[in-house]
Amino acid sequence: DVHVFALETNTEDGQRYYLVTTYTELWFYYNKEQKTSLMHCYEVIPEKAVCKLYFDLEFYKSVNPGADGKKMIAKLIEVKLE
Repeated sequence: DVHVFALETNTEDGQRYYLVTTYTELWFYYNKEQKTSLMHCYEVIPEKAVCKLYFDLEFYKSVNPGADGKKMIAKLIEVKLE
C-alpha cells in the first residue's frame, strides 16, 4: 500500500521531487536523528479520495504577544461546528 509524497527541495523556485513509498518506510527515515529533506514533505491526496482534514496551527508568540492559542483553537472549533 504505497502513497505519493511531495518533497520541497528549493522553496525559492518551488521545485519539488515526488516519492512513492509506504507510511512505514517514510516514518523510518523521517524519524531519524539527522534532519533530512523529509522534514518538508507532504502527502499528495488523489482527487476524490476519502480523507480527513487536519489543520497545522502555529504562530510566532514573540510577534503575537497578545495571542491566546487555546482561545484561537476554541474559536476555530466553534466556527467549524456552525
